[in-house]
Amino acid sequence: MSPEQRPRSFGYAVGAALTAIGVLVAIAASVVFAVQLTGRAPTDDHSFGNDQATVVHVAAGGSKTIYTNTMYTNTTSDSNIKCTVVRADKPFPTREDTPHLSRSHFNIPVTQWRPAFSFTVKDGGVYTINCSGAPSDVRYGIGEYVTAGQFAYLLLAIGTGIVLVIAGIATLIATAVRRAGANRPPPPMQYPPQRPPR
Repeated sequence: MSPEQRPRSFGYAVGAALTAIGVLVAIAASVVFAVQLTGRAPTDDHSFGNDQATVVHVAAGGSKTIYTNTMYTNTTSDSNIKCTVVRADKPFPTREDTPHLSRSHFNIPVTQWRPAFSFTVKDGGVYTINCSGAPSDVRYGIGEYVTAGQFAYLLLAIGTGIVLVIAGIATLIATAVRRAGANRPPPPMQYPPQRPPR
């Protein structure tokens, strides 16, 4: 193998390796992301209809997310939904027993559920969650707390895999272009014109 061929072969090997590693990293991170996300989805035990309620136990300092069924809602209709969370195991709940609800900005659907609201309780106990809104046939569910920050490392891994794939493809293209240029025949020799006889 000539010294010129050796760098070109190395370029192909590097490009193929980067592409393969990038694909594997992106796929593995995507699978882990999907599994972890699915595990936070609501169960049938804590799903309820419009103008209905469910009761859940939340540990002290714990957080939960209220989901809406994506079969009936989208991000536009979610803006019409109103929910309340009230301490249920106290005969006279105070304002402190009514956790603040924050609208979720993590709009990636989890199975058939989309995060709508999240809340954090100060004291552990049993809480009643009630929701209403449009459309009337919406379903709600209570699942584990979910935010984009919880999956930052997985999202970063997916992005890294995509970058490696792009770098690998770019390396393959650059190597192919250099090889095509090296194999191009040299231009014909240009001889100086002969001088006319004196």
